Order: sequence, then structure tokens, then C-alpha cells
Amino acid sequence: MFFQGRSAGRIDAFVQSLDKNFQVPVGGAVIGTFKQSAIVPIAQFYPGRASCVPSRDLVLTLLSQGRRGLMETYEKQKRMFHKMKRRLSSFANEIGECVYDVEDNLISLGMKQNLLNGL
Repeated sequence: MFFQGRSAGRIDAFVQSLDKNFQVPVGGAVIGTFKQSAIVPIAQFYPGRASCVPSRDLVLTLLSQGRRGLMETYEKQKRMFHKMKRRLSSFANEIGECVYDVEDNLISLGMKQNLLNGL
């Protein structure tokens, strides 16, 4: 889905949280673009205001995990997502709700909550 957005020209830049994507302490992020010309204005707007600690933490984490460790973590995340989706769907079914089935979305879940409308 990410690359489809790129192909359609709908993504100028993206931000990745280091703690969620790379298991480092909270506080860092990576900003990326598909064109160098798009990152220059961002870099000029925000020069020298960030700590180098998140970058150091990312490098140390990647060196510690290695490629295999990082890929194993991603595979575990995929398995846990499917497990969570099954369990949430089961719970939603028990209370008369449903979990949204969004194609190609492997990172987030959404559930209808019609029961809350009556409160």
C-alpha cells in the first residue's frame, strides 16, 4: 500500500517512529522521502534541534540484532497481528460488533462500536 501511494504520487514524505518500528527508547523518528528535493526543506526547517541519542540507540539496536534478528522481530510482529485480529474478531462477534477488514493493512485494527452509541 505504501508503494502504491508512492506510485500514485500521493506521498511526499513519511515519518517512522523509532520506538515502534525498531524497538529503541521513545523519542526518535526517521523522516524519509522518495525524492531528495523533498527532504531539503524539512532539513532546513529543523536544523540541529534534535538530539543524537535516538540515532545512537538505533545504530546500537541494529548492530545488536543484526539482519536476522530484525527479520525475526518483523515475522513475530506479523504472527502477533494475526493472533490479535483473530481474538479481537472473536470478542467483537460475541458482543455483536465487527472488526474492519482493510486489505493490505497489516499494522492496525479497527472495530465497530455501535453499542457505545446507546450510552
